[in-house]
Amino acid sequence: MQCVITGFDAFDTADVNPTQRAVELLDRDLLDHLGVPGTVGYVKHTLATCCSEAWFAMDRLVKSLPADEPFAIVMTGVAANRSRICLERFALNVRSYRVSDNRGHQWQEEYIDEKAPDALRSNLPLFELRAHLNDLGLLSDISNYAGSFVCNETYFRCLQKWRNDPRCKGIIFLHFPNLLDYVGTNAEERVPIEANEFERITEAALSEYTRAIAEVVKFINVRATSDTLVAGA
Repeated sequence: MQCVITGFDAFDTADVNPTQRAVELLDRDLLDHLGVPGTVGYVKHTLATCCSEAWFAMDRLVKSLPADEPFAIVMTGVAANRSRICLERFALNVRSYRVSDNRGHQWQEEYIDEKAPDALRSNLPLFELRAHLNDLGLLSDISNYAGSFVCNETYFRCLQKWRNDPRCKGIIFLHFPNLLDYVGTNAEERVPIEANEFERITEAALSEYTRAIAEVVKFINVRATSDTLVAGA
């Protein structure tokens, strides 16, 4: 199986997007440590926070994969006002940008595709995936709202194009909290953070985000392998 794994670059007033850093930290050593077979290949990419550029890059990445191999897509983005890793159940057929993307687009109350359904659903069993991540201490929940910005639009286009492709073993979007909001590393009581703790907490959150991405890849591969064994039985 091949896996496309993406984060986004910084946007709006942010200096850095934690998903870019989390994806960059993912490597073969971590996947090996988690027991992901070497036959699972992956490509990593930081998408531009631009509606057209992000989709162009994603389409190019998937088309570059071997045509005879199964594949999966794991996208990540950052979402304010969340404290857990959110598994996005739906992508909505709407683009209504609170702020401009990085190339100045700011759509309002528009369909992504006027002929498409109002929403498309991930083709992964999210209850099982949430349980898997939470059992590992990677605090996660299921979200029914991926927003209406570039991340949702890219997710929608991916589901629209590939979720029914027989080679596609899973498409999922993970929204990560801002680093200091993640309850796994900054306890729920929200105690004030000392200056000398800032780096430790943010690095710990990044490490958990990267591990969560790797565990999602592992989860998808185990499912895909099980399906293949059942089909061949």
